Formats: sequence, structure tokens, C-alpha cells
Amino acid sequence: AGCDCLPLRKLVALQGRQPNADEMLNFLACCRRETRLSTANVVELTPRPVRMHGTVSPPLDTDDECGGGTITTFAVNAPGIALEEAPRERTGEASTPVAVFTWLLSLAYVFIALAVALSVYSGGVSGGELGQRALGITKQVAGSGGVRGWATQEAAQAATFLKSEIGGLELEFPGRVETMHQHIPISRANILGPFGALECMNITIEPCVKDWGKRDGAFDGTTCATSCPYDRSTPDGPRCCGDKVESDTRFLLPAFWSDVLYARAEQDLPQDGDGEVFFSNVVFRVKGSGGFSDGSAILVSAHYDSVDASSIPFRPGQDPNLPTDHGPGVGDDLAGVAVLLEVARKLAASDSLPRDVIFAFVSGEEAGAMGSTLFRQFHPWRNRPAVAVNLEGKGKANSKEWLVRSNSGYAASAWARFAPRPAGFSFSEWVFANLNVGFTDLDVYRRLGYHGIDLAYVHDSYVYHTPDDSVDMVSQEGLQHEGANILAFIQGVAQDVGFPSPLQPAEDPVVGIWNNEVGSDPGMSSNMFYVGMFDSWMWTFSVPAAQLLFGATAVAAPTASVALLWYLWANAPPPGASLSRVICGGLADLVVGLCGLLISALAGTVCEWAVVRQRDLRTWYDWQLLRLALLGVSGALPALSLELLRRGVSSGVSLWADFLRSGDQPTDHSAILGYVSSVSVLLFASALGLPHLGFALFWFALFSPLGLALEVLIKVFVMPMVSGQLRSEAQLELLPIAEKSPIVVEPLQELFVVTGILTLRDLVGLFVPLLMTLPQVFNLIMVFSYIIDGLDMQVGNGALCGVAGALLFLPFFPAARRLPREFLGAVVLLTGLLWVTLMVACFSVPTNTDLYCYFNMHC
Repeated sequence: AGCDCLPLRKLVALQGRQPNADEMLNFLACCRRETRLSTANVVELTPRPVRMHGTVSPPLDTDDECGGGTITTFAVNAPGIALEEAPRERTGEASTPVAVFTWLLSLAYVFIALAVALSVYSGGVSGGELGQRALGITKQVAGSGGVRGWATQEAAQAATFLKSEIGGLELEFPGRVETMHQHIPISRANILGPFGALECMNITIEPCVKDWGKRDGAFDGTTCATSCPYDRSTPDGPRCCGDKVESDTRFLLPAFWSDVLYARAEQDLPQDGDGEVFFSNVVFRVKGSGGFSDGSAILVSAHYDSVDASSIPFRPGQDPNLPTDHGPGVGDDLAGVAVLLEVARKLAASDSLPRDVIFAFVSGEEAGAMGSTLFRQFHPWRNRPAVAVNLEGKGKANSKEWLVRSNSGYAASAWARFAPRPAGFSFSEWVFANLNVGFTDLDVYRRLGYHGIDLAYVHDSYVYHTPDDSVDMVSQEGLQHEGANILAFIQGVAQDVGFPSPLQPAEDPVVGIWNNEVGSDPGMSSNMFYVGMFDSWMWTFSVPAAQLLFGATAVAAPTASVALLWYLWANAPPPGASLSRVICGGLADLVVGLCGLLISALAGTVCEWAVVRQRDLRTWYDWQLLRLALLGVSGALPALSLELLRRGVSSGVSLWADFLRSGDQPTDHSAILGYVSSVSVLLFASALGLPHLGFALFWFALFSPLGLALEVLIKVFVMPMVSGQLRSEAQLELLPIAEKSPIVVEPLQELFVVTGILTLRDLVGLFVPLLMTLPQVFNLIMVFSYIIDGLDMQVGNGALCGVAGALLFLPFFPAARRLPREFLGAVVLLTGLLWVTLMVACFSVPTNTDLYCYFNMHC
């Protein structure tokens, strides 16, 4: 009831003697008044169960205000008085009010960080002139929402419209714009001409292939594909790369995209009566002031064809059971074309453009990168660029575009430097390189040595390659965001004194390869770590630097924490706590924390399978936050429950039980050490294997020791100065202690001091890393959850969100340790009720049958 203080057993050691009866009476009377004695011979009573033995007169009422019946034994048979502490559960709580307040404050930190995360994900974009004009172009080209394909009348009409727009630029800015389109009539008679020539030659005459059968399997397909030139002069005629030699059953080279080209051509060629259809690459350049030589220009590209070559006019909501592999392709990638037209207009009007900028609006990307291949092989400007920007779409064009991958450290870092509001996370490079997400035109352009970046709309990916990818899903704000970023990037790179030379094969192994076997290419990598922060700036450095930073932080964080605790115990030792036991408790909490992550991943996986996968996938298009909340709570609940179960282990039963209970100290430092150690172990593993994910752990490992350092600073240096004395005794602990100086500190004042220290420590060690991490991680999960759906990874989202939920609980270890067991049990119960509520909601929400099913997955 306010008499928080040192253990009573210290009474027996005061001045080397036993306290007398008068001292004991005064001591207990002090407790009743809830004030402190200034007598140097007496310390205060703790609100802990104690046993008293001795002779005191008159008898005392044991059920008084001093803790409400905490005195368990009172005898009058011994010649002196001795006090000893009764067995109790040490949980690290300061007091129930302080523990509850700081726990609720920690929850408030999470909700604030989540609010910022939602704001960063859904907001942060605004309209403008560029976006408004681009939206108008998008609507004009999209027309009635029909499918353009690549070998269709609609595609030819789109190309004609784009050429007319560029002609307008030539008239508006005379001498600044030059066109060089590629234009091929499409028919069954000529399809095997220009397109067949791209991938065919008599490869049997090439030395690297001719002797392949004699090399005992040592054939290097990459080397051969780089060195084999075109040769169509033999009397036998051209041979398609990938065909079999008649005398050999093996393929000379792996299968090439020529197979795709011919298959698409046979299926999608126009029929009699369709009229004349053209395959067109719409190519032009805005001239700069620095000349136009090889390796001097910038290429920006987008494709205007839509997925597949069918002319079936699908419309949103027409019939959910119709095939979904056809669509208007507005986000993928008509919106990018419209944005680039307006960027070209801005550049043409600028007087400060030192380099030429080539714009390539290609077709046939969805049919196998046909347009970019035509540009790479035959366009006279193909060797001019050194830097390339490729625009893509894998979602609604109504929000931010992401930097999803790059093959160049220069290009990735330049995007971070010059784009005013960059978004992206380098983990997407690993996803594209290892999970076969797909290909883009950049896979072709990189063969020319371009320093390239892939930009894509990725929010709400469920419209990707469906009829729902229509003008209804485009916004002026999303187009403005992309256009403003690209315009600033082009201007920055064009004026950059460090403008690079084209990449060489030693820097990107596919440079110089003539075929289009992008499926067997080594994964594209910039060797850079980058992550967009709050849609305002991008944190970026090389992958080796990230590994060094994350690895060093993983080692330094627990080391610094132990050193700070040692310094605290050496100068202001917390009462009743042993440093060795605190360190042992930290190791126990490390074990509990890592086990919690494994169990949470399993719990999320089970919930994904049992709940999410049992519903039509379109349910989660409207209820994505509900889905992620269920999976996240499914991961947090077992991690939280483990702390309660650990408290239920009886100490003294076994060494393992004593190890688990070693964290039960009158401070929460064991929980801090365990939390920091858990984060550091995961961060170190990430630095070794997948440094991009280290970002989600780095800020916690960095700031938690800083919060602990702030606590040590206050206790060791600030509090002695406040009390007017510098001494190396215990001044203040999470559990209030006796003040041995003549200065009297009232219990209410001490309560505020303790609360203040905990608040400051959690502000630095919990809120700051949450604020730095949660918006970016939330963005990542919202984006990649749909990609995981598209890859049909049955339990991927469950494991991902379960681990995320458990990781989110790790910083709450100290706050949970301070809670009394009964209150912690109530928290676990409420979390369980929340989980049940989310479970019921996930089975109850209606399915949206107006939207098409993403990749026909589970619908």
C-alpha cells in the first residue's frame, strides 16, 4: 500500500546488531503512515510477505495498512527480533499501477506506429498537372476497356494514337523531338521473317556448339550464347536455336523464347477480314545538349500491349467464372506509357537537359518480350543508352510505384538520391531472383549493358492480369507520384557527373548474350540494400556494408547491454537482484523468445490453412487488413502465452525449471537482455544469409541498448545530483528503494520518478524502433501477401504474418515481465478473445463476387 522498499532481511545486519523492539514499533508505525523514516538505522518495509520472530510489546495488528495482511507470522517467544523475507514470486514488477501504466503505454506506442504505417501505405500521394494529363491519355487509349493484346486491331490503334501524340510534341517543340519507330505488318506470310530471324540461325557451324558433344558435359551455355553470332547464309536455311540436331537427341542450347513467339503467333495472328494489323514499337528521343553517342543516353520504356492477344471485351463484374488471363492492362502497363508521354513533354520544354532521353513504347511484352527484343536486335539507337528505366504494373495504378529490382548499384542508388518520394524494398530483388515471379522488358535490356531499374505499381495486386485492371483502378495521384519521381530521376542522372559507362559481362553476366532465355538468367541484383522510409527518402548502401552493419550491431547490442548492466550493478546495484541471475535469466528469455517464434510461425501457418484457404480468395481483396490481423494475432498469442506458462513453472523442481525461472528478479533487466539477445541472434543470421530482412530487426537491436543506457545514466548520475549527493549506493530501481540520505522522498513522488524512468526507456528502446520499422514492414507485407497468393504458396502468408506477430511481441518482454501474474493472465485471456473474434469475423465476412479471381487461385 505504498511502502515499497528493500527486503526486510537487511534489518538484521544494520550496525552489526539486531533491531530492538522500539525500532520495530517505529518501523511498523511508519509503514502505517505510508511515510519514510529519516533514521539511518532503519530501512523501509516492502509490500512482500514476511515472517517476524521476536518479542514486541504491545502486540501489533498484522492485518493493517502495511500491505493488507502481508505479515504472515508474529511470535513473542524469542529474546530478540529477526525478520526474514517469505517466499514470493519475483516478476520484475515495479508496482501494479506502474506496471499496468507502462504496459498500456507500450500498447499505445504500437497503435501510433500502426497508424503511421497505414498512413504511409494508403496516403502520401497527391495530384498535379502531370498526373491529370496522364490520366486523360490513359482514358483515351483504354477506350471502352477492351483488350489490346499485341497482334490485334486495338493494339494497332493504340500505337497510332501514341504516334499522333508524339507528332504533337514535334510540332510543339521543334528541333527537340526525333522519332524512329519500328513498324512491321503482321500476317502469316511475314511472321517467320523479322521475328523468326531474331532467334534462328544455323548454330551447327559455331565452334562452341559444334564440338559440344565432345566436351563430356562441360558445355557452357552462357558462354556459347554470348559468342554465337547470327549466320543465316547456309544452304540448309536458318535453324532455330533450341532445335535438336538430327543426329543427336539433345538440344544444342536450352529452349528459347522463340518457342513462345511462334506459339503466340499461330494462336494470335489476325484472321481474314480483321484488316491490316501492325506490330509497332513507338520510339522517339528528346534531344539533350551533350551529343548522341554510344553509352551517352538514358532509356525509359513501358509496354502498351495488354495480357494475351484475345479481343474478348471482358468488363469488371461481367462474370466471375470467366477466364481471368485477359484484361485491359491499364496498370500493366498503359498507365506507365501515359506517364512517360507527360514526362517527355516536361523534358522537351526544359532548357537544362544535358543528355538525350530515348522513349520506347514497346508491344508484345506479354507475349514474350517481343518488342524489347526487336529494339535490342535491330533499333539503330540500341547502343546509345547506358541507363534504363522500365515501367511495369503488378497492381492498381492508384498509389505509389515501387523500385522492385535493379541490376546496377549505380541505378538503385541514383533512384534513392534523385527521386523525391521513393518507395521500395530491396527484398523484392531476392523475391524476383529466387521465386520466379516473372520477367519484364528489363530482362532484355540488361543484355545491352544498361544500368537498369524496374518500377512497378504493386499495391492491390489482385487486379493484375484480370479484367479488373481497368481505368476504374487508376488515379491522378498515382500517376503524379510516378511521373514526378521519374522526371526528377532523369534530370538528376542526366546532370550527374558520375554518369556510368555501360555494364560489362564481368559486372552483369548476361551482357552480350544474344538469346532471350531470361528464364535461365542469373537473378538480377544491384548488390544494394535499399528501403523507402515514410515515402519521403530511401535508405541505401551496398549489401556488404549492410552485412557488416547488421552483423556488428547484432554482436554489439547484447555486449553493450551486459556491459551497461554490469556498470549499473557496480555503481547503483538494484536491491534484491543478482547480476549473475539476471544474465542467466536473459539466456532463459532468449530460449523462450526463439521458441515463441517457431511456435508462432506454426500457429500462423495453421490459421492460414484452416481459415484463409477455406474462403474464396476474393474475400481478402476487401478484407486484407482483417486477414493480416488474424494471422498476426495468431503469432502473438503463443508468444505472449509462453511468458505466462513460464511463470507457472515451479522453481526448485529441476535445473531446467530453475533456469526458466531465473528471470524472475525484482527488476525487468533479464527480460530486456533476453529480448535484445533474441533480436540480435536473428539479426546476425539475417546478416549472413538474407541481409535485406535485417532491416526489420536492426532498429530494435540499435535502440534497446540506448534505452538501457538512458536508465543507467539517470540512476547513476542524475539521481545523485538531484538528491545533492554523489555516492555509489543504490539510488533508484524499478522497485523503489530506501533513501538513506536525510532527504525524504514521498511515495507518490517516487512513483512518478519510477514511471518516468520506465517511460523514457521504453520511448527510446521500444517506440523509436517501432516507428522506424513498422510502417516499412507493414508496407512489405501488404504488397507481398498478394504476390505470395499468386505464387500459390499455400502457407506462406501464415508463416510470414505469424513470425511478424511474434517479433512484434518481443519488445514487450520487459513490459510483460513487470506485470503481476494475474494481470498477465488477463492480458492473455483478452488476446485469446480477440483471436476468437477475428476468427469468427474471417468466416463471416461476405465474398466479393464482382471482382475477378487473382490468377484463378482458390476461387
